[in-house]
Amino acid sequence: MKQTTIQNPEAIRKGSVRVLVGDDFNNLVDVGALRNPVFTSMAEIQQIDFDNVDPLRKFVKGQRVQITFDLAEINFPNLAALSGGLINLSATAGSPVNVDGEEHGIGWVVGVPFKLNHKNGDDTIVSSIVVYGGSDTLVNNTDYDTYVGDGQNGEKGATYIVPLTSEAGAITVDYTYTPNAKRTITLNDAGASVLKCLRIINEDENGKEFKIDIEDGTNFAPISVDFAGDEEDDVAILPVDFQGNLVEWTDEQAA
Repeated sequence: MKQTTIQNPEAIRKGSVRVLVGDDFNNLVDVGALRNPVFTSMAEIQQIDFDNVDPLRKFVKGQRVQITFDLAEINFPNLAALSGGLINLSATAGSPVNVDGEEHGIGWVVGVPFKLNHKNGDDTIVSSIVVYGGSDTLVNNTDYDTYVGDGQNGEKGATYIVPLTSEAGAITVDYTYTPNAKRTITLNDAGASVLKCLRIINEDENGKEFKIDIEDGTNFAPISVDFAGDEEDDVAILPVDFQGNLVEWTDEQAA
């Protein structure tokens, strides 16, 4: 039989989380697909016993917290951010690629950005951008503006077009981008960890957030990639054990 009823439906959390990491909370990048995210307080309770009075109980490491997960998008820049100081990351540029007449629908909505399909390997804005509305060549800073996403206002390194004037014709774009030919990681033998910030967000169907902010943290798990077999219906994963200090834990869902 029922022993009680649900007291606060909004306090029953549904869905997983996004994990974002960066140098500070204004420059965070989504690490992408992951599995098994678990958030844990690392506070320790200490008990001091006496012969003639009750034990004294204290706690330490009250701000220390941990987020563990299996990272499925093994992206070198994100890996370098999670293990700051351990990893040296470099990139080798490939050859420039010209894009002609990339289609972006009929007309656009003023103020609503759209993303170009390709981006530079070094996360800078693509070059030689020419935007057309039908047969008309549109003017930068008059008919449209451009920016590069930083991971919060769009995909990191992607070039975005922001409409400034009304256009009803077919929108096409010419530009040139330079992809990376490869990225390379090397590991430092010794040194200090570069501490990072991390944010965990669960968002409900109303756009309200259940959010945890962690600072002064780094990944304590050794770099270890579990490769799936050729016949397995699975992907490679990399375990992450990020430990740092809790800044705040906020709840808009069951406020």
